[in-house]
Amino acid sequence: MLNILASFAEFEREMIAARIADTRARLKQRHLRFAGGVPFGYDADRRTKQLAPNEEESAVVKWMFSEAAAGKKPADIAEAANGLGYRTKVSVALRTGNKRGGSLWTARQVVATLRNPVHIGMLRDGDSARLGCHDGIIGDAEFAQAGEMLDGRRTRRPGAFVYGPIWPLKGKIKCGTCGRPLMPHGTRRGNKVYRYYRCRSTADGRPPCGYQIAAGTIESAVAAVLPRIHRDELDSHRIRTHVESVVYDNETWTVTVRRVGQDDKTVAIPLGAPG
Repeated sequence: MLNILASFAEFEREMIAARIADTRARLKQRHLRFAGGVPFGYDADRRTKQLAPNEEESAVVKWMFSEAAAGKKPADIAEAANGLGYRTKVSVALRTGNKRGGSLWTARQVVATLRNPVHIGMLRDGDSARLGCHDGIIGDAEFAQAGEMLDGRRTRRPGAFVYGPIWPLKGKIKCGTCGRPLMPHGTRRGNKVYRYYRCRSTADGRPPCGYQIAAGTIESAVAAVLPRIHRDELDSHRIRTHVESVVYDNETWTVTVRRVGQDDKTVAIPLGAPG
């Protein structure tokens, strides 16, 4: 009897996990937010959990990005924000009513704000980001400029967590030979990071194809066939918005792009481009 009950319990656990995974997949397709902490600059609807810009906090976010564009250091921005009376976000627990936040700004919190892709209408998704359904507070150009400023001031090797989208084809690109996903891979040489998409999957018990393609090369080829609505729109943003899937054929060096709601389009990569 105990073995039977244990089997039913395991089956129920797997069924619940499958339902949660299906729900998350549907929310991703609709560009909806799951839940979690509400970022500075936004409020969350209690019923839908979706974000809406907070007028007062949005003004602070825009001010921080303008200060960063002027070359101010995060520590200087934090000091100026505290001097102007700005405080971090105040959150209230629904069950207990306890408040937290509302403290002085630190340089680390300023960096986290400047690195958060939620301010350009994106949502964090693992080590990258996906398109959200909320309105952005700033433009892509301002976000990229702040990121370049912070990268230029970096004095130590970054940690495992990466703020912002750097793998726009993650989860979208597949191998044209074996049909399995190409996995992001990065190597560091000195202060420079080299990015690749690699066929290293051993799914289905088959050996991987064993090749890699430079991420910048294939991302540029994909971005070349996409519409550019805004002049300052980043290629990574366009890829996440307009691309449904990508297939890379290592033998012919071609990329087949399926745009959202449209047919496939094949693009040839210049000779010698594969990584």
